[in-house]
Amino acid sequence: MQNIDAQIDALLTDPVTANKYLSYFNKDIKKRCIEKSELFAQTLIHDEDAEIRQLCAFHYEVLALKLIADKDATVRSICAEKWESCAQYLYQDEDVDVRGACLNWETCFPLMLEAGEEDTDILRTVALGLIISEDIGLRIAASDILQNAIEEDEQFAEECLESEVKDLRLLCAQHSREYALSLIYDEDAEIKSACIEKLIEDNDWYCLDTEQLVDLCQIDEEMAILILDHHLDDWDIRSACVQLYESCAIRMIVDEDEAIAEHARFVIAESNNQALKLKIIRESYNSYQYASVLLSDRDPEVRKACIAVDEDFAKELVTDHDIGVRLACLEYEDCVEDLLHDDEIEIRKACAQYYSGAIQLMQDEEPEVRKICAQHYQCALGLMNDVDEGVRAVAKETVEENKNLKFDFDYNSK
Repeated sequence: MQNIDAQIDALLTDPVTANKYLSYFNKDIKKRCIEKSELFAQTLIHDEDAEIRQLCAFHYEVLALKLIADKDATVRSICAEKWESCAQYLYQDEDVDVRGACLNWETCFPLMLEAGEEDTDILRTVALGLIISEDIGLRIAASDILQNAIEEDEQFAEECLESEVKDLRLLCAQHSREYALSLIYDEDAEIKSACIEKLIEDNDWYCLDTEQLVDLCQIDEEMAILILDHHLDDWDIRSACVQLYESCAIRMIVDEDEAIAEHARFVIAESNNQALKLKIIRESYNSYQYASVLLSDRDPEVRKACIAVDEDFAKELVTDHDIGVRLACLEYEDCVEDLLHDDEIEIRKACAQYYSGAIQLMQDEEPEVRKICAQHYQCALGLMNDVDEGVRAVAKETVEENKNLKFDFDYNSK
């Protein structure tokens, strides 16, 4: 080696002469010449030995740029692998190994993607690099590529599942129920949310044991409701759900297990979730049962919703302290008798809307109530001489409007 170095040092003293005979030197001397001087390398870029041309490209960028069109793919690969400037020209090379060498430079990734790279391995590497790109368009394109790769390559999918890159785990979570179950406890909120969304979308809770299902119920309310729908016969799941969410508890206020039902009723009694209570009363197939439990709810709107379910509940609420609830009871005429003597004028006026109530309220102390009575023809006849002018006016108008009608009890008829 020392002898070769000495010869090269001697050549360097007269480079012009040395260049004339450079092509006659053996490979080892040529290699050492390239390492020693760019001047020699400039001559040797035309050497017939591809290995020599590779070495020229490896050591000198300016020479590598001259070799990007070299006929030998191994030379072009060295150019692309060693120098980013060369890779910028070679990312569309016909040789897959040359294009693969360009992957050393992330600046080539968008170029290769836009150029329509077709090699699966190269495309996957490009996508892995661009999945965290700040460019939304590139990130979406990379995501599509990797999503396909996850679907087609189980081993790659497993690698993504364990990856530290959040976006790769996110793709796995979105891909399948199996991966969603694996990542449901991920510390990243977005990944956990994607897992929940996928599990809800699939809505497949079978082949999971009770312990797993209870754990899933604790993670998300909507998921718990779906699990509950599929496992209503599982006491552990019902017991967990009734303690976790009001939306589950309200469904179990009529549970066959008294302990669960009692706890559910306690939860709902303390709840201020009016919309939830109204929904279960109005939309449930067994609304009568739910109304029977919620009849004593502290929210007047809930009690009014119970009244709308059945007359039975109206009869129970005629003495309710809320005027709106008592008015709601008067949707049913059978409640009139119970409310005829209510302290509130509005209640008595509502009773007077029915003839059965009006006929009994003609002597009410409030003119406003008697005016309603006077809207019934039969009552109007008896109120024509009422002490209140307003009542007499309504009675007269009613009689005038109905003067052509013939009633059996109309004493003016012949």
